[in-house]
Parts: sequence; C-alpha cells; structure tokens
Amino acid sequence: MRFQSISRKTLRWMLAGLLVPCLLFQGALTFDVVMGLLQPQNKISKGFALSEPWPTISAVSTVAKQSGLAVGDVLLEFDNQPFHGLTTINNGLATRQHGDSVSVTVQTKQGSEKSLRLRLENPNINADRWIRGAFVLLMAVVIPLFCMLMGFWVAFVRPSDPLAWIFWGLTVTFGHFLMLGDDVGIWAPGITLAMALFHTFLQSCFYLFIFLFGVYFPYEWEQSQRFVWLKWIFLGGLALIVAVNSASRLASFVTGAGNWAIRLDDLLDKPMIILTYASISIFFWALAEKRARSKDLDAKRRLRILFFGSLFALTPIGLLLVFALLSGKNLGAFPEWIWVPCILLLNLFPVTLAYVVVVHRAFDLHVVIRQGLQYGLMRGGVRFLIAILVPSAAGIATLQATQTGASPLYVYNIITTVIVFCILLVKGKDKVFSWIDRRFFREAYAAEKVLGELGDSVRTIVDRKTLMETVAVCISQTLHVDQIAMLLSGNNGFRPAYAIGYLAAPQMEFPASSSTVAVIAKQSTPLPVYFDDENSWMVRAALPQSERGKLADLGCNLILPLTVKNRLLGFISLGAKKSESPYSTSDMRLLGSVAGQIGMALENARLTEEVALEVAQKERLNREIEIAREVQFRLFPQNLPPVEGVDYAGYCRPALGIGGDYYDFLSLENGQMGIAIGDVSGKGVPAALLMACLQASLRGQAAAGSTDLAKLMANLNRQIYDSSAANRYATFFYSQYDLSTRILTYSNGGHNEPFIIRNAELIRLDVGGPVVGMFRPARYEQASLLLQPGDIL
Repeated sequence: MRFQSISRKTLRWMLAGLLVPCLLFQGALTFDVVMGLLQPQNKISKGFALSEPWPTISAVSTVAKQSGLAVGDVLLEFDNQPFHGLTTINNGLATRQHGDSVSVTVQTKQGSEKSLRLRLENPNINADRWIRGAFVLLMAVVIPLFCMLMGFWVAFVRPSDPLAWIFWGLTVTFGHFLMLGDDVGIWAPGITLAMALFHTFLQSCFYLFIFLFGVYFPYEWEQSQRFVWLKWIFLGGLALIVAVNSASRLASFVTGAGNWAIRLDDLLDKPMIILTYASISIFFWALAEKRARSKDLDAKRRLRILFFGSLFALTPIGLLLVFALLSGKNLGAFPEWIWVPCILLLNLFPVTLAYVVVVHRAFDLHVVIRQGLQYGLMRGGVRFLIAILVPSAAGIATLQATQTGASPLYVYNIITTVIVFCILLVKGKDKVFSWIDRRFFREAYAAEKVLGELGDSVRTIVDRKTLMETVAVCISQTLHVDQIAMLLSGNNGFRPAYAIGYLAAPQMEFPASSSTVAVIAKQSTPLPVYFDDENSWMVRAALPQSERGKLADLGCNLILPLTVKNRLLGFISLGAKKSESPYSTSDMRLLGSVAGQIGMALENARLTEEVALEVAQKERLNREIEIAREVQFRLFPQNLPPVEGVDYAGYCRPALGIGGDYYDFLSLENGQMGIAIGDVSGKGVPAALLMACLQASLRGQAAAGSTDLAKLMANLNRQIYDSSAANRYATFFYSQYDLSTRILTYSNGGHNEPFIIRNAELIRLDVGGPVVGMFRPARYEQASLLLQPGDIL
C-alpha cells in the first residue's frame, strides 16, 4: 500500500508544513520550562482545577484550601473579572508572581456567594526545584523532542509509505501523551489557546495512532481483515474522542458555563476511557497474535521486542491511572515514589520504537544509519535509563528524607536503600550489555564498516587460500558465526575448499547437477536455510534427503552464492550466530554485497593462477626450446674437414630460435662428398622434429654408398610421408660430388633451384621431382654436371 496519487515531493512539503507548528509548540514549551527554572517566582499555579458541571472546582492545592477554596465550589469571578473561560484566569495570572494574591468569587455548595483572596505560589520554588525541573524538562522537552524528530525523520525517508505516516503520528502524539497536565504556560490569549488546542488534539490522537500501529505493523492484522466493520467502529469512536476533547478544550478557554461541548465531554467520559484502554489492549493483542503466527523468524524477534518493550513502558502508568480512576483520586495524590517511576518507565516506549525503526525492513533506511543505531539504541537506551533512574532515586530519597517529622531511622533506611539500588544498577550494567549482545546484537557495532572494508580488501588478494582465510575469519569475528565453509567448483562438483569451526574438515560434494546447486545458481542474493519451514525453498525445490543431510552436516543457516557474470564459482555456508537469532535483512544485504566482491576476487585469483601457470609453462617451454635449439644445432655439421680442391662452408640461423631449416655435408665411403639442403614446412618444434627425421633418414640412405640419387630420394620421400602428418613436407636438394672426377650428381625435391656460377654463365640445378613427404608415390630424376675450376655452387 502506497500513496500512489501524491508525489514524494508533495508529501515532503506536507511534512515540512506539519513540522513548523510542532517546532513552534516545542520551542515555546521549552522556553516556558527553562524560564520556570531560571525565574521560578514568575512560574505560578492557580491552585485549583475545574471540571463539569463547568466551571466547578474539582481539586484544590493545600494553599488554596487554606485560602478558603473548596472542592465543589463554582467559579464566578477571577481577579474581579466575570469568569469567561480559562482565558480569564490566564489574564489574571499574567502579571502575578509567587506570593501574590488574587481575588476570587465562588458559589458554594449551599448556593451562597463567597469572595476570598487566593494566595498564588510556585510549589517547586523550594530547594528541590532543580530536581523537579529536571524531571519536567525530561518529560516535557527532551523525550517529546526526540519522539518528534524520530517520527519526522522516518516519514521524510519513506513519505509514500502509509506505515511510516502511522509511525510519525504515533511518535509525535506520544510526546504530548507524556504531558499529563494541561499547563502549556501563560502567553498572550491567542497563543495560549492555540498551544492548548494543539496539545489536546495531538494528545487525543495518541490512542488512534497506537491502535493503527498495532493493526498494521509490520503487516495488517488478520482480525482487522476479518472484522473490517469492527475496525471502522473503533476508528470512528477514537476520532470522536479527538473531536470531543478538542471542542471541549476550546470551550473551556472561551466559555463561562453551560457549554454543550464540555457537557458532552463529561457525558462521554467513561465510554471514552473504556475506548482508549481498549485501543491500547488491541495494540498488544495484535502484536502478540502476529508474533505467534508469523513464520518469519526475523519478524517474530522484532515483534517480541516491540511487545515486551511497550508492555514494560505502558503497563505501570496504565494500572496506576485505572486505580486512580476507581478510587477517585488525582494522580498527584499518590506518593512520588509510586507515580514518578511509572512516568519514567514511559521512556522505554520511544526507545523500543526507535530500535524497531532502525532494524525493521518496513522502513528502508540507509544501512550506515541502521547499523550504527541498531547497536547504539539498545546500549544507549540502557545508559539513558540508568542516567534517569539514579538521579531520580536520589531525588526521591532527598524528598522523603527531608520531610518534616521524618525519624533518623527512616532517613537511614531511605538513604541505604537508594545507595544499594544505585550500586546494583551500575554493577548490573555490564551484564545487561552482555545479554543484549548475546540475545540481539552479536554483530559488532562496526559490522557494516568491517564488512565494507572486507569487500574492498578482497579485491586486492590474488592468492586463493589467503582470500578464503581472510573472508572466513572476518565474517566469523564480525557476526560471531562459529562454522563457516567455503565450497568451490571443481571436477563437476562443489567441494569444501576452506572451513573453520568444525571438529573435522567437512567431506562432502554437491554435484553440479544437484538440486541445491541448481537453486543456488539461480539465486543472486543470500539464501536462508530453514529445515522446518514448509514454505522454504528446500521444499519448493524438492531437495533430496541426501542433500538436506549434507547441509545439516555443514550446520548451514545461510548460503552466500559466489557468482561472476551469472556463472557460479562456489558458495559459502554460514552456521548459526552465537545469539541463535536469524540473519537480519541488513546482515544479508551486507553479506550479499561482500559475496559479490568475493566472487570477483575468486575469479581474479583463478585468472592470476592461470597466468602464473602459463608463465611457468612458457618458461618451461622456453627452456625446452632452448634445449631443442642446442640439440638441433648439434645436428648441423660441427667440423668441416678440409677437402682437397674444394672450399666449402655452411651456416643456419632459425628465425624463432628453432625451426625446420636443414643443411649437411656428408663424408661418404666411396670418396665422395654429400651435400644436402632442405626446408621443412612450418616453424618451431614440429618443423625441427621433422628436420631431425629427415637428417636421420638421409644419413641412413647415404651410408649405404648408393649412387642412385633418384632411388634415394624416392625412399626418403616414402619414409618422411609415413612418419609425419599429412600437412608436413619438406623441400629438399641432395647432391654427391666425386672428388676424383669433379662430377656433381644431384636430385632436387621441390627446393629453390640451386645454381652454379661459371664466369658469366648461370647454371640452374632443377632436375628432380616433387617435395619430399607430400605424396607417397613420387618419381624423382637425377642429373650430373662436370664442375670446372672456379665454379661456385
């Protein structure tokens, strides 16, 4: 449900408009309270209260009673002015100070008129005014301001969320609910009337908003959907209370007697009290039922905190007001040690609401704010309560001990009790903090910061083992998780690559075709594991019992997929927190972000390992090529023995360090000299291997002393064809030179034509056949040539 028809900008302008009167009222009230502390002589009380039938005096102070004023008298004049509402009284008090007196005319119960001088006083002007003033400052200024700012903050963040507006109304009106009295200060008549109406309206709205909050937080109550008509009856009745109280308040300022609004307010007093208590009861009923029926463990925990925090805050003052109503007493008639703690406990309510706001997913507030306040509110709330209770206990003890007629034993008991109470309170603080950590906040205060830094740091880690160890230790220490296992892909399955918190290293494998891996591969966010939830993904995916058993052996409570570009590299299994609470939405959001960085880091580590392996392989290959180059170099003629009548030389330099180029000089047994030159197809090691094969085959053929070069070339062609791939061949020229006859016999197997330079003549040696090793049946020819002195081959 959202305010779809109104833009967020418009809603925020509406909030800004509502913020102005709230700040003006709070500012004026703060000024009045502070001036009452600094100038107590100007902060006086009229000393009596009025009720229906208007304006009948319903309560009188001790000083007013001494002046002759009695309960049941009807006020006729105040300060020699006919009574026309509370404005008349405020005008009369505006210029008075503590100790002054004012004339009052009343009609007694017997029907006679009576004039008297009413002495005015500030009951808090004595020595304990700072204690009382601090109490008023806390309840009328600090807590209402905190509630107001919290409510407006949530509404500004989520202006389109009706639940945020309900929360805004609840917090703002609660600040006015705390002001149980009707004293808003003495100002100009129009300002006092506006402040009184504003306060009464918001105070009456508190019951309406607490009813709505109980019904709709964090989702609508089932009973509200079933009995819609009853819900609207309640809402109508609560709205009527707001209207009647506001109209009665307005009439009380401007009407002397007999106003219909005041009479209606008095007539509906008891039904309205029943309705207000019913609205608070429904608030607790709705929270309790939703907590009992909710299947979301995270929501159950937060509803439990809201329920019990509100119960401890509202129950004491509620019971006290009921007792006061039944006994006919005013709240101030009870001893201070009874009603002051009840009022102070009300502060638990906004603290509880603040905690629910910053951790509940209904209000999508910024993670940084939520993580800081989540931890700080509870611990700060404890410190806040201690800061309230210790001075309050000391103040109450001082008031009781300084009473007139108090015995020394009574004073001693009071002081001893307060000292013991304060010591136990302070000493128990650390145990309370430990309980909070264990039960609700096992994650550290800086969890968001630590996990954020982890996400940044893992990107720079290129060693896989170091990466896994860093991630596991950081998550374990930050969220206090004992068992963590990281399962990575390999050999068509996922096996534990690193684990902490287990007695023995986990030994299991999730095949790539398993249902668990299929679900994780489709999931881009953390996946909670609930074995006993019928709506769990484990049930929807029909997870086999064997895979459930593997997850149970891992103690898995949460799965973090590690993906890169929709490719699953692995997943992390997180066990239960030490607090035994489920992983919150903020936990999973942070862990999901970290998992994305871990996936990228794993991919970087894999690529780094591959590059390192490739570099190592290249180094080995280079070394092997160097060895092969040395071997090939040794295949070339190393020594060229002198040959009478011939000057000869040979040199080869491969382009890639090793290749298929070949030349050779053979010393034959028949006194001849063999001369060979060839070029194997291709480059590198394959060509070099074929070159070596060619050399070996040639030397084997030539060693037989054959002079039939055509046959030698045919045999050589057949051997090369049979021992090499189809795409391998060699161009090859072979000749034999007879030293005695100077006849050069040769056969050219497709090689670049060698030539003889004889003076100005160029003789090409082109007789032969095809390249060697391409065709198995091949025919070669040979030719002879008589060399002359000075010829160059």
